[in-house]
Amino acid sequence: MTCYFGRLFHLHVVDMYCKIEERRLYYLHTNQSTLRSELYSKLADMQVGGDMSRESIGKRVILPSRHTGLPRAFHQIQQDAMAVVRALGKPDLFVTITCNPNWKEISDELLPGEVPSDRPDLICPVLDLEFKEIFADIKDKMVFGKVKGLIHVMEYQKRGLSHAHVVIILAECSKLGTAQDIDKYISAEIPNPTRFPKAHKTITKHMIHTPCSISLNDSHGKVRMCRDNKEKMCSKHFPKDIQPHTVIDKKGFAKYKRRTTNLFVLIRNGYHADNRWFVPHNLYLAVKYNTHINVEYCAGN
Repeated sequence: MTCYFGRLFHLHVVDMYCKIEERRLYYLHTNQSTLRSELYSKLADMQVGGDMSRESIGKRVILPSRHTGLPRAFHQIQQDAMAVVRALGKPDLFVTITCNPNWKEISDELLPGEVPSDRPDLICPVLDLEFKEIFADIKDKMVFGKVKGLIHVMEYQKRGLSHAHVVIILAECSKLGTAQDIDKYISAEIPNPTRFPKAHKTITKHMIHTPCSISLNDSHGKVRMCRDNKEKMCSKHFPKDIQPHTVIDKKGFAKYKRRTTNLFVLIRNGYHADNRWFVPHNLYLAVKYNTHINVEYCAGN
């Protein structure tokens, strides 16, 4: 059905959601006594002075923190995350996992004429199953070692690619204390196409940071990009510097190994992207799930 109605179907879905949300709010509005809202304190203060007429004050309606999208809900989730960090220690890895709309589970179910963005009813359950499997690999199969804590948040970007931000706290026996430990789990280089053809295909497709705009004739010899940036430089600081070895600087940030090799990828405008243009990743996860999975070391001082 969605292939015939396209965005009109999306409009219908949004309208139905708004009706459901309106009924939820109506229930909360008419059941304040049942929810015992009078027991809440310090949620709102009445301004002293000024117009204190009944019409100007209105009726205060308190929504529970479980109501998704409210500041109270965000505050509670943030406090829960901070409690985990206080109990288990600071995070070691920051991972961003992005949905791939061309996953076989999605493409095989599309009807003729459909594109993945036409089927949110298909993408969301597939995405949920993929994320659960990735989290199982991280926690149970210990891709990064023994995990002591894991916190994640999902972001659904309307018609864009949904993704998850994951913070991982490793056990003491699996801490990444040296640059050699980081190299075991994080790579920022192009895999050898002869030895690892599948890895080379996946990494060069999903893990490259392509410039927004390129001008190779810059007077300073730099690659200019990201037109929306005031300084006309990449906000993510690409291309990175050539680095023969992984090092951790004084601020605790990791500069990943990016050696000078004869491997490169041809991107638009005829520019050859080498290791300086690749996003840090875990080779096992990126290849297994065939999607963009950015892995960053964040345990520095």
